[in-house]
Parts: sequence; C-alpha cells; structure tokens
Amino acid sequence: MSNVFLSVAMTTFNGERFLTEQLDSLLAQKRLPDELVVGDDLSEDSTIHILNAFRSKAPFDVKIHQNRARLGFAENFLNTARRCSGQWVAFCDQDDVWLPDRLIEVEATALERPGLSLILHRAELCDEHLNVLRGTFPPHPGKGYFGANRRPGFWVWPGFLMAVNSDLIRQLDDSVRPISYYRPDGQQPHDKWFSMIGNALGGVYIIDRKSVLYRRHGGTVTGKYDRKTFVERTLEAGRVGAANYNHLAAAARSCVSALERTAQQVVNKDKAEKFLISASHFEGLRRTYELREKLYSHSSFLERSGAFYSLLMSHGYIGNPFRSLGLRALAKDFLRLLVGSRIWNSKPR
Repeated sequence: MSNVFLSVAMTTFNGERFLTEQLDSLLAQKRLPDELVVGDDLSEDSTIHILNAFRSKAPFDVKIHQNRARLGFAENFLNTARRCSGQWVAFCDQDDVWLPDRLIEVEATALERPGLSLILHRAELCDEHLNVLRGTFPPHPGKGYFGANRRPGFWVWPGFLMAVNSDLIRQLDDSVRPISYYRPDGQQPHDKWFSMIGNALGGVYIIDRKSVLYRRHGGTVTGKYDRKTFVERTLEAGRVGAANYNHLAAAARSCVSALERTAQQVVNKDKAEKFLISASHFEGLRRTYELREKLYSHSSFLERSGAFYSLLMSHGYIGNPFRSLGLRALAKDFLRLLVGSRIWNSKPR
C-alpha cells in the first residue's frame, strides 16, 4: 500500500469525442489513482454514459457528480477538487492523454520532499490526432525546487499539469480569489489561484519531464499556441499598452487584498506571514504596472522619461524575480520612451 493517497479531479462537458482515450490513459498509469472524482457540467452528449461504463470496470473508486447548473470550467474544477479525499489532487482535462509515469512521479516526489505545495509536470503539445506539434509545454519553465515568491507575480502553471497538496484546497477559502490578470477570465481560475498560493507559500517542485499529451483541437477552451513571426510578435507586444497595464495594476491590487484576507483566515502563523510577504510583493508589482501605464499613456517625452526613470530606479526590470519584468520589457519600454506609439500603428503583414 502507498503512503500517499492520490486523487484525480476531472471535469467534463460534452467530452464524448476524446474522453475514452483519457480514461484509458488513467488505467495505464504505472501507479493507479486511489480515486477519480468527476464533475460533469451538464453534458448533453454521451459523456455520462462513457463515465458510468468506465466506473463499472475501473480498479479504483470513481465518483461522478453532475452539477445542477452549469458552472464553467474553473468553478467546476474547484468544486470537484473539494470533493476529493486525497493528500494530493491531480487535475485532469477530458481531452488529453496521460503518459504512464505521471502519478508514480507525483508520488515519488511527494514522499521525497514532504511539505510541498505544488508538484508540476510538462507536456507534449499535440494536434487533435496526437501528432506532436513542437517541443514541450510550457517552454523554458525552470525545474526543481522553488521557495516562496521565487516565481514572477503573475506566474501560472497550466492546471492539467498540476498536482496540488490538498491543504491548499481544504484550508483556504477560494471565494476570495482576485480578478485575473487575463481580462476575459473575470475571477482567477483554479490554476492561477493555486499558482499564486503555491508561489506565496513556496514548496513548488517542477518535474522537468513530459507527463501529458496536450491535445489542441477546435473545441478546446484553453489557449492557442500558433507560431508567429518575429514581426508579428513585435507588433503584438507593441499593442499591449496603457489599458492593459492599467488592468494588470488593478489585478495586482486585487491579489494584495486576496492574500491579506487569506492571511487573516489561516491558523498557521508561518503561512499567514508568507501570505502577507507575498501581498507586499504584489504591492510592488502594482506600482510597477502603474508606472508602465503612465509611460504608455503620456504623449509628452518628458512625462514618459519620468515614468521610465522611476521604473529603472525601483528595479522594475532587473532585480526581484517576483516583480521585475526582465530585459525584453526594458527594451520595449525604452523604445516606447524614444518614439512613442508611432512604430506600432501598422498592422502585421
């Protein structure tokens, strides 16, 4: 018997096309899950039939819950995770395929490093027929152990590659989640929430191996990863301007509030202090984006110069890994300082 109880939290919505392949990949795990907990968001196809058939043959417990009202993927994942019994909860999308080593590597890492918050894998980016598109995903993520606030403030790891210590699910109130730094998201979805909390507490471990065939198809609700030319990427970056940075400043402010409220709710004083420290870092990030908003909103060279100088002096580009934006941001902002918005008025060809 294992010393670690592992739950898999899967959400489904009209998933009949690819669901069987994903379920079969759970059966093929070298270390089987102790339970599969499914939250179905009122599917209208044969998804429930497929899940019931799987439950009848699975060598582990399968719990299927149908929502009374449609929740959307983020709330559905959070509700499903709360129904899990395991010490660790691995999130599972309905349309990917897990590689056989995923859970055995989660278990080994949890046993070798007690006290972790998140255990993360990488993926193989594939088309809908599971033909490999290119490389691994996410690209250039770092690897190994990361302590508190050692990732950028708006760092996120995709939920389908995430295993979460259940203390983060059971002991924290996810209703206080801040607004997302991606404007269409509204409130932070589950993966951004757990990434923020894990970064605040530390104990993040990235396993630099692929554990999932990440299927991209027309019906997916997550990101697109189309190749873009250098010119397209440059012009696209240029169009991220004052309105975007104003929103990012508001998102950072919302993170400050969420972390301060979370600190008030936890009993453990060490965790509370870590949440407050992370809130202070987000306050610095808020100031950084407010300065960028000024840099991109002012037409006067003198006013832009003041904002750019303040960003340099406050380590807005180089220094603190949480709130320093890096050399690419420095190059973009310096160009903005010199020429204003003129070079980005054309469309990519």
